[in-house]
Amino acid sequence: MKIEVMAREPDGVEAIELGRVRLEEGVREIRDALDPRVPGPGEVDLRFVPIAGTAGSHATPQLRVEVANGLSEKAALSQLLSKMGVAPANHLRKRRAGRGDAEQRQRGRTFNLADVLTGVVELEREMIEAIEKDFPQIAARKGFAEYKKALEALTKVVRDRPRDADGCLGVARFLSASNQALTPVVKEKLAPSAKKDIKGEQTSWKDIVLRSKEFPDELNIDGSNFVRVDHLQLVNDESEKSHKFRIEGQKDMWKSRQTFTLSDKESVSDSGVAYIGGEAKWQVGNLKPGKDLIVIKRFDAILGEQICDISVDGKKVGQWKVTEADRKHRWRNHYFLVPGTFVTNDSLEMSARAVSAERDINMFQLWFYQPA
Repeated sequence: MKIEVMAREPDGVEAIELGRVRLEEGVREIRDALDPRVPGPGEVDLRFVPIAGTAGSHATPQLRVEVANGLSEKAALSQLLSKMGVAPANHLRKRRAGRGDAEQRQRGRTFNLADVLTGVVELEREMIEAIEKDFPQIAARKGFAEYKKALEALTKVVRDRPRDADGCLGVARFLSASNQALTPVVKEKLAPSAKKDIKGEQTSWKDIVLRSKEFPDELNIDGSNFVRVDHLQLVNDESEKSHKFRIEGQKDMWKSRQTFTLSDKESVSDSGVAYIGGEAKWQVGNLKPGKDLIVIKRFDAILGEQICDISVDGKKVGQWKVTEADRKHRWRNHYFLVPGTFVTNDSLEMSARAVSAERDINMFQLWFYQPA
């Protein structure tokens, strides 16, 4: 075979692209790309080659590139979340890793982008639920709400199952937009901390959920030191008064004293309040401005879906979403992270507005911690 190299396309000849090669100084040979998605200098780039197929809607070279890049970026971002301990993120990463063969098969038949992305999108929705349930410190990061909106938009266009080229290209753009929204959440740079001596009782975020003992003045949670800055005991007149605790606009409310167990079968008695609709408000003191605030709540888990909008000094921080339910071992603890950007003084007012006007919200004790 003879290859003739010209400086420009030949006049009057309709050219069909067979491949591209980026030549740079030092390139001595042309070879197949080690990674076809990201060809290097001297490697054959087939990403823009039109592929013939059966009659119908086909993936253009531009669409294939955008989808492949979007899925690769999704895999990279989910891998970072997986390293943070978000298990569904690992499932999403593995799903992306197995897409190569499917994408190759799509080249030879009618292109159906919705089939490629439906499983990815649904796994990503599960990942968001896991983050909101078990990783409030991630859900509270700046940009997480925007990421949720971007994923909802992507979900909608995927479920619409577009068949034409313009519709599929639109899906690819929504895929890219969801990645761009997730990137600052995953790659948020936390202030580096010097190695510290372990102070207080060692525990983990996972163990906090099922802790039956009182929370001490100092805790070391997964290697980070925290100090308790405040404590609110519900149905305690002195504690409620000092924290200016009240419930406003409720449809109903009641107080009770309960004795339940946790999964360790330890029996604990405690007093608390429950309210339907409306908003609970309280003050937190002894704060260090600029530092994150961890709020730990003891509650009765007989009913799931206890969802509140949390605000600090009138500014919405996010949703405190408690989904687990347990009718046997009913005590649970749940935690919520208020980013340090909301902690502007040595005290603040928090509020928990019930999202559902029909589902009661209950709380028995609230502990407040900041990094030591």
